[in-house]
Amino acid sequence: MKFISPTLALLSFFFGVLFCLGSLRVDLGMYIPLVTISALVGFIFLLIDRKKGSVIMILISCAWLLHFFERATYLIIYDAFATGRWILVLIPISLSTASAIIAYKEFQQISGRTVNLKALALLIVGIASIASLSWARKTHIKKFNCWYYFDKNEGQYKITVATSPENKFELINESKSLKDFVLRNGIRDEFREGIYCPETKVKIVTTFNKAMSIEITGFYNTTTNYNANLNEPFKINVHKLNGD
Repeated sequence: MKFISPTLALLSFFFGVLFCLGSLRVDLGMYIPLVTISALVGFIFLLIDRKKGSVIMILISCAWLLHFFERATYLIIYDAFATGRWILVLIPISLSTASAIIAYKEFQQISGRTVNLKALALLIVGIASIASLSWARKTHIKKFNCWYYFDKNEGQYKITVATSPENKFELINESKSLKDFVLRNGIRDEFREGIYCPETKVKIVTTFNKAMSIEITGFYNTTTNYNANLNEPFKINVHKLNGD
C-alpha cells in the first residue's frame, strides 16, 4: 500500500503527458494540462505529506473520471463498437478508480476514521451521471474525414462526413465560399471521386443526441502539412442532414 498510491499518481501524470503530446494539434484548453500538473503535485505530496497527498489524489482521480466518463458517453452515443477507443478510455477510468479507492482508504486510516467504500462508490456513480448529463446539451469540436462532391450544373453539393469507418452521414450545402475554400485547399485522389479534406474540424451542438447546430471551422491537409483554419465558420443546415 505504501508504494501503490505514489505509483498510481506517477502513472496518472505520465498518462496526462502522453495525452497532451498526442493532441498537439488540438486545442486542449486548460483542463487536461492542469490535471496533469496536479498529478505530479499529488505524487510529491504523497512522498512528504501522506494525508494532503491523499486528498489531492482523490480530487485528481475524480477530475480524470469526469473527463473520461464524458468520453465514454461520446463512444456510447456515436461509436459504440470502436474497440481501440474503448481501450483508451477504460484504462484511465480503471486507473483513476483504483487511485481514488486507495487514496481514500489511506486518508481515512490516517485520520482514524472508518473506511466507507459505499460512499466512494456513490461518488463515482455521481461523477459518471454528471458526465453523462453534460452531454444533454454540449458543444463538440471533433475531427472527421470529409469528402465533397461538386456538380458543375448544381448549386447544391454533398458533403460526406465519416465519424468512423462504419458510421457516415451526409450534408447538403449551398455555400459558394465553402466550395471555393475546398477547391483551393482540398486533396484530390485519382482513385476516388470527390475532394478529400482529412481531419475536418466540425463544431456540433447537440441536445439529447440531436444535432441543433453544425459548423465547419477548418481542416488539416495531411499532404501539405497545412492547417486550414477559417476566420468565419461555415454553418451547415441541420435540416439537410442524412445518415447516422
